[in-house]
Amino acid sequence: SERADSTGATGDRLKEGANINKSLSALGNVISALADLSTGKKKVMVPYRDSVLTKLLQNALGGNSKTVMIAALSPADINYDETLSTLALLNENLMDKLLRELQMENERLKKVLDSGDLSSAGFPQQQQQTGMSKEDVEKMRKELEEEIRAQLMSNSELHAAEQL
Repeated sequence: SERADSTGATGDRLKEGANINKSLSALGNVISALADLSTGKKKVMVPYRDSVLTKLLQNALGGNSKTVMIAALSPADINYDETLSTLALLNENLMDKLLRELQMENERLKKVLDSGDLSSAGFPQQQQQTGMSKEDVEKMRKELEEEIRAQLMSNSELHAAEQL
């Protein structure tokens, strides 16, 4: 994708560049919709029909495939704005993934705390497996709950920092 004013294109070349940018934007929308589908969001319509490019790539994108984003960067100072916007897009996608994973982990840990069933968090039932006394099991349960709460707080702080 290029900025029209930086290329100096006019006439047919300008129209061609605009069409290319439009197709790339449509491709980005398709990839975003597919990412939403893969994370479990329901009722997401993938806009394959928005451009010729996405219609041609529909089978490749919609099937059992992985998508890789390739970014072209330039060290030239005249391309600073384009390079910066490209890097911002790449970083935003990585941060979105991290935030989504942290939110899912927070939800899982909250459910564990609410249910009181530490075995669902990956912690074995100590009393049954080791023959520990009820007091020892209760002490260990409280320690594990404190660890889970600390992890929730840490995840919440990371999430809050990312929102800034």
